[in-house]
Amino acid sequence: MKGKLLLIVLFALILAAISLSSLGCAPSGEPAQGILSEERGQYPDGRYRGTFVDRGIQQVGIQFFLEDNQLYDLTFRVKSFGGNDFLDPDNPDNEWAQEDVENLAQQYGQLLDWLEGRNIQEIGVLVDSPENAAEDVEGSGEVFDIDTWTAATMRGTKITSAIRDGLNRGPY
Repeated sequence: MKGKLLLIVLFALILAAISLSSLGCAPSGEPAQGILSEERGQYPDGRYRGTFVDRGIQQVGIQFFLEDNQLYDLTFRVKSFGGNDFLDPDNPDNEWAQEDVENLAQQYGQLLDWLEGRNIQEIGVLVDSPENAAEDVEGSGEVFDIDTWTAATMRGTKITSAIRDGLNRGPY
């Protein structure tokens, strides 16, 4: 009897291991791709708030309205990095030169301006190729001041992360 019970338990463990090993694979056997929050479908209309935090320090806080998966009224609640408050470029406590803080604050703002009225599925552009957001996109006539030395990808990633955080949290 002990032998049969041991054999049944061993068989069950083998089946469990096979089942677990197939998790995370698409039907084709290819690894499953994560679904980004903005690709999950329709989100309820409303006001959202999200943040990007690194090493326990909130660097970006965004508020936005979502209507039919379109982004509207995007505003920063927090915008800081490295001891600099980009919401207050005149702050004497900023560590960088005022002109540098103002330039980067403007670029952050331009990225939000670019997102205004866009579908949430377009936020990935800020991560994948922020230079595309900096160019004349879809004939909009918008030209941004983003350049390579100022880490546009990093700012785009922070904004995208904050928006995704807001989507994951749901309407405020």
